Amino acid sequence: MVDLTRVWDVMVVGGGNAALCAAITARKAGASVIVCEHAPKAMRGGNSRHTRTVRALHAAPTGVLTEKYLEEEYWDDLLKVTGGRTDEALARMTIRASEQAPKFLESCGVVFQPSLSGTLSLSRTNAFFLGGGKALLNALYRTAEKLGVELLYDTEVQHIAFDDGFAREAVVSHRGFPERIRAKAVIASSGGFQANRAWLREYWGDAADRFQIRGTPYAQGRVLKDLLAQGAQAVGDPTQFHAVANDAPRYAGYLAGGTWGIMNEVGNWPGAWWLFPYTSWYQWGYGATGASGDLYVIIMTVLFALPFIFLPWIPGLRDIPKATRLYRVMWKPHYDEQRRNS
Repeated sequence: MVDLTRVWDVMVVGGGNAALCAAITARKAGASVIVCEHAPKAMRGGNSRHTRTVRALHAAPTGVLTEKYLEEEYWDDLLKVTGGRTDEALARMTIRASEQAPKFLESCGVVFQPSLSGTLSLSRTNAFFLGGGKALLNALYRTAEKLGVELLYDTEVQHIAFDDGFAREAVVSHRGFPERIRAKAVIASSGGFQANRAWLREYWGDAADRFQIRGTPYAQGRVLKDLLAQGAQAVGDPTQFHAVANDAPRYAGYLAGGTWGIMNEVGNWPGAWWLFPYTSWYQWGYGATGASGDLYVIIMTVLFALPFIFLPWIPGLRDIPKATRLYRVMWKPHYDEQRRNS
């Protein structure tokens, strides 16, 4: 049971990649740390759950990255994406710091893999997480737990209170109950408002109602709006975000499993559901941390499928559908029509 009456050295708001990296760094420095994650444990991690790579500066081949990727090229690539609307000082600081990101993540148990062939120049610029974003988060959460970071799920930070210019307390809803958490320092790392249609509509009008929000439904921007209302300095362009063209109905393509990929969840809705047995092997054990994780996943998927392949030849098991008449439920429309025509 977490003691919410104590004063923590550091409180981290959010539960994604950035939040966990901050929490782990603070804990390694000797601070007591508590993390407030709005989502339940099964949905933890924000949009980091859906990420696949980290783009990192490097002056020479290192790990899974090939050749070199220097600051000026990184900066030029960023300008192409933002159309020049970029805070250069902040961007260059981030670019330089990215050089240490892969090494730090590896120290937290994250495993990288080489990029797939045919992925343009990504082998030079991007390090791929073995197992994707969920494996990344699982490794970070395991590290945080081992270090003694306290983790609160189903905990929405609703307001951050300031005292003499310093954030000292957070008003939260913890599993539906109001609580107050005090800390000497607060790190707000809870993302933006990508899932808040009302807020998106302020910048995009009615077009926002046609956006397909593929990421976490918890990115409502409540903490961001609270801080801005208290005078926090805004940075960035609220009309910019990562998007791709898609003419499918808002959810139909995903609910029907029409989108191939590693579990492209849409909020609480699943994506290509038949890929779940395959992708789940990446989330624990050797599949999440092993150097030959891909081979392990293929072997485990084949072993998992074998009983179903040979089911018609296994006495006893093959008779279950007939004995339970389950087939009549699965093919109910056929039997209903047969009964009407008889």
